[in-house]
Amino acid sequence: VIDSTGNCKSGGSFVMAEIYWKETAAAIRSATGMDMTVERLKLIGERIYNLMRCYNAMHGITREDDVLPWRFTRVPSTSGNAKGSVCHLDVMLPDYFRLRGWDLATGLPGHEILEKLGLEKEGQKMNATLSSGESQAVYQKLGWSPPYTGPEIDSL
Repeated sequence: VIDSTGNCKSGGSFVMAEIYWKETAAAIRSATGMDMTVERLKLIGERIYNLMRCYNAMHGITREDDVLPWRFTRVPSTSGNAKGSVCHLDVMLPDYFRLRGWDLATGLPGHEILEKLGLEKEGQKMNATLSSGESQAVYQKLGWSPPYTGPEIDSL
């Protein structure tokens, strides 16, 4: 919800590790008069994430596009708490998908989470677009290409 509320992602911290839920909800209430609670704000954020995933899928973005820059997965960090570590997406992504309620094989929002969020129609549209092949046609038409993850990028 940070992008949607106009808040600064790096407002005083190195990493966006915390969201000031209570303060954000209060600011929205004050600015708009909406009945905004922390719980409602979190639900809105969850809806946003799932809608983004559906939208991306409808435009040909697949599980194969869930990558990180080459260095994150191959070159150990040289400092900080992560010193000596690399990201293991093969372990991390299934956990992330499970937490989101997404299909482990495809990385797409599952029926249960879409139903919980009131996004059944969006899920049906996504599934229809995927099964018709239209999503791949859109992907090709837009000129997307898979993310580059090789070491040559480091020399650019």
